[in-house]
Amino acid sequence: MERNSCTKKQLAIIFLIFTAPVITIGQTYLDIRQKIIPLQSTREDVEKIAKFIKTQGYLTQYEINGRQLDVYYSEAPCLTYGWKIPEDTVIKFNYGLRPGELSYDEIKKTFASIEIKDDAQFRSITDRNRGVEYRSPSGHENVTDIVFMPPAGPSKLRCKGFPEYDPSRYYAPYQEFSIETPQPLDPEGIYPTIYFSSQRPTYVTTIFVYCRKGEQSKCQQTANAIKRFAYKTIGTKAKNIRIEFGGYRTSLQIETFLLPKEYPPVIPSPTVPS
Repeated sequence: MERNSCTKKQLAIIFLIFTAPVITIGQTYLDIRQKIIPLQSTREDVEKIAKFIKTQGYLTQYEINGRQLDVYYSEAPCLTYGWKIPEDTVIKFNYGLRPGELSYDEIKKTFASIEIKDDAQFRSITDRNRGVEYRSPSGHENVTDIVFMPPAGPSKLRCKGFPEYDPSRYYAPYQEFSIETPQPLDPEGIYPTIYFSSQRPTYVTTIFVYCRKGEQSKCQQTANAIKRFAYKTIGTKAKNIRIEFGGYRTSLQIETFLLPKEYPPVIPSPTVPS
């Protein structure tokens, strides 16, 4: 009898240990993830349940349940983070937690398929299958915010030229923008790309120049202008920037990419046959 009683107590303890964090984490899913779905939900969907605070580029800040909610929206298909989704579609969002609300130990006990990182700046646990990252500044025992994003794996919504998406990799580098103009490009328009290239030595910067058929000289002039501007701006670090003719399109166009070195190289995507 004593053995059976002890076994029941042990089972009860185990049940409490493993279900407590599930309730905490699961509640976040129920309240937020079921209402806001990356690559599906729209700005209109979000603003039905959250209070707007401010917008800065493709990031919009809200308040929900007394907590901060940062939502990253697509600016246009294939323009933000490499997703082929309409403008104002949710790409990912960050949900702030209260101090001490969720610890890293709780997450480790709950999930088996996770990737743990802890460097000089950030600490995080990523659940690749669910597309969720729990993170905080380095050294913290508790999670400060949760990032909800698309899960790992192949996706028909990835834009041509981008590597397969993996939420456990840092995707701050992305296709920064595409410039379309019938006039020669002012190279200062891609200053952000060149600047960030100099700040991230472990990333590869690629710039594709497209032009109309019969106007290859414009492509070459534009590529040369970008190269001169890069060397003038960041010096010898500019040698790490890959500037290439991308093929033919209906007008002069520029695309910029920044991706970690371990990713497959991006490829150009001309819209007019050679």
